[in-house]
Amino acid sequence: MAAGVALLLCGAIALGWLIYILTQDDVYFMGATPGDGASEFFRAAVDASKGLPLPHTFYTLVMVVAPLLVGVLLLAGRPAARGAALALAFASTYFDVRALVPAFDDGFDHYWDSTVGTLSILTPFATIPLQIVVVIALLATQADRRAPAPYGAQPSPSDWNRHR
Repeated sequence: MAAGVALLLCGAIALGWLIYILTQDDVYFMGATPGDGASEFFRAAVDASKGLPLPHTFYTLVMVVAPLLVGVLLLAGRPAARGAALALAFASTYFDVRALVPAFDDGFDHYWDSTVGTLSILTPFATIPLQIVVVIALLATQADRRAPAPYGAQPSPSDWNRHR
């Protein structure tokens, strides 16, 4: 349950950033014309002939939808969501650490000049612990789970022959 809630929080944070990006006056992507908005961004994200939605690439959309979807599946108790959640937590951690590297090179100075800069630098510091919670919660519950009996809940074949 903790892993599902943590993934939903990560997805909500990513959704907030996507909404902020798309509500700006001009949504920039390669191949766009001046004045293109959010609808053209989504079209470019799925239609290769339209242009490349850079610097907001397709994985930006995936990193919004995937934590929300996998978090809901974890809360619903779907076993396949466990592996997806672990893979997603590791990939998200990689992207967050990669986003922090330039900030360490610059010394964090220009991030504190505006509210958006402050929030952009604090976002990975909020999401990385949430992703660590996902990994710990899933690995701890994996160790606590009982191993399934052979043949599931069915009796073993040796019990079928009772005429010994």
